[in-house]
Amino acid sequence: MPPTRSAFLKRQPTIGSTQLRFPLSTASLFSRCTAGLALLLAASLTSLPAIADQLEQHNDLVSKYINEQHANPIAADCAAHAVFIIGTSPIYDHVDFGDDALTDAHASIEPWDGAFGAGKQKIKVDTMVEIEGLGYRKGGGDKPDALSFRCGYADNKMLAFDSNEPNPGASGSKKRGGRGWAHGKHGSSKSSSHGSSRASKKANH
Repeated sequence: MPPTRSAFLKRQPTIGSTQLRFPLSTASLFSRCTAGLALLLAASLTSLPAIADQLEQHNDLVSKYINEQHANPIAADCAAHAVFIIGTSPIYDHVDFGDDALTDAHASIEPWDGAFGAGKQKIKVDTMVEIEGLGYRKGGGDKPDALSFRCGYADNKMLAFDSNEPNPGASGSKKRGGRGWAHGKHGSSKSSSHGSSRASKKANH
């Protein structure tokens, strides 16, 4: 007759008063792994509604800019992302875009053949979007700050984002990223004025 479980455990070797345990059985390990995966899945499912709400708010804002401010679709997408990013800023309460800030006459939408930026932002994009808005600081203030935003796209998908939002704690005129913005491979600096060529630009969104 095979030994019972209690008899088997009693026969396990001991060191002093400590009984040595054999490794967990395959069934026990599988049970623990299954429980762990279930917890991870539950956590993922919990975050899905928040992601869906965020996407819906983004799309609603894009539609608002297009329908009410006659925004270029890709500029509207960049602006909606900027609104979300500024919403997490320790400095600014929100950002607003003027009635014509996202139109072809003011938003810069250019073909791009190269990296979006340097370091972690060294991502190849085919379209560069630059827009300007007004950042309102937390706690109020006399005047809003002029903020500039860049969005890099490839195949109509945003892959990179940057802004001149001040870096909290930095002195002087240091901005987030600590570098100037350049256009394409030629490296000419960004102009504050927008030429008439803006009307011929196409948005592939």
